[in-house]
Amino acid sequence: MAGAGAGRSSLRGVAASWAALAAIAVPVALAGSPALKQESVSAYGVTLKIPASWVGLNPSSMSAQHVAFAAADPKDTGGFHANINLLVTDVPAGMPIRTWLLGNSAARYLRIGTLQTVLIHGKTALEYESSKIEKSGGVPLYTLEFAFSHKGKAYLFTYTAPASVQAKFRPSFLASARTIKFVRARPTA
Repeated sequence: MAGAGAGRSSLRGVAASWAALAAIAVPVALAGSPALKQESVSAYGVTLKIPASWVGLNPSSMSAQHVAFAAADPKDTGGFHANINLLVTDVPAGMPIRTWLLGNSAARYLRIGTLQTVLIHGKTALEYESSKIEKSGGVPLYTLEFAFSHKGKAYLFTYTAPASVQAKFRPSFLASARTIKFVRARPTA
């Protein structure tokens, strides 16, 4: 590894790669207003609600590293399956979550998307949104990410759908993100 920046860029690449992988691995989409169901990532003390029709995926069966949770809509939209995944990884002591999220590519990511600080259930998060971040099979993707720093770990919730149906999925993604809660301290290793 060339340095700390290379590690962050690598993890960012993992998140982007997983979004593309989910398009192939699972069927996905969402119609109408967001009916949500409760999910728990008990190993990391996190709960959230996801669209009710979505199905959970087995993170241990995925080739991407650090995937703690994944779910996708069983319906296809524009040749892609909308999905959510949660990556959890260590954050070096003293590193701001913004630096972890954007790494050495901050200028590039901010040119193609927006970044803002949000508060969800009393926890500060960075919200990154882009419809130009990547393509899967030639299909431009819409990505909405929420990054949290919690007890020495980075938690990156990534919602992905085809950019052409951003208006359809954005309300459901935001509704789900507003339910993210850290309910207890993560277990020690």
